Amino acid sequence: MKFQTFGQIIPPHIWMDVTYKGFIYRIDNPVDNKYYIGRKGFRSSGGDWRYYAGSSKLLNADIKRLGGKHRFLYEVLDYCKTERDLVLKEAYWQIHHNVLEDESSYNQNIFCKYFKFKTDY
Repeated sequence: MKFQTFGQIIPPHIWMDVTYKGFIYRIDNPVDNKYYIGRKGFRSSGGDWRYYAGSSKLLNADIKRLGGKHRFLYEVLDYCKTERDLVLKEAYWQIHHNVLEDESSYNQNIFCKYFKFKTDY
């Protein structure tokens, strides 16, 4: 499902259904050809999911630089019925898109354990 109007990501029959916990999403920057993959719960902290733009500082800086969220493309990749699914499906989609190796990805880590930039020890 592609969507361009921020705040109208999920149809009401999904987010009003208490059996769904959240969704996995992708945000594309059409100007710089960069993207971000993340997760958001419908009833979690961190702001209203209808206006959420991800936790990436790099992505949020570009949103500000380019004039707002409406300049980006949003896609729901998956819906999740459990908190466990939110975590596992986010990792699945991040790995599927190879976000740690892809220079066009805003994602900097998976599970806050595997990081994009390697350090020498």
